Amino acid sequence: MSAKKMSEAMSHQYRELEQERVVMDMFIECFMTMLAQKQRLERIQAEIDLALETQDKQRFYRLTTRLRRLQGE
Repeated sequence: MSAKKMSEAMSHQYRELEQERVVMDMFIECFMTMLAQKQRLERIQAEIDLALETQDKQRFYRLTTRLRRLQGE
């Protein structure tokens, strides 16, 4: 294989690896965002449960409004 063909093949392989890295970075970012969203929802649900236990209506309404807004995102 000539040096020029080898260089072109390596360049092509580098571009493919770079594209793969970009896709993986996007996947990881989406996964981390989804995980953070799930944790926020679980935390708010726990706070809603506590507001119900303590019969704090104002806090319950505020938290359920926030929960619905986050679920809509």
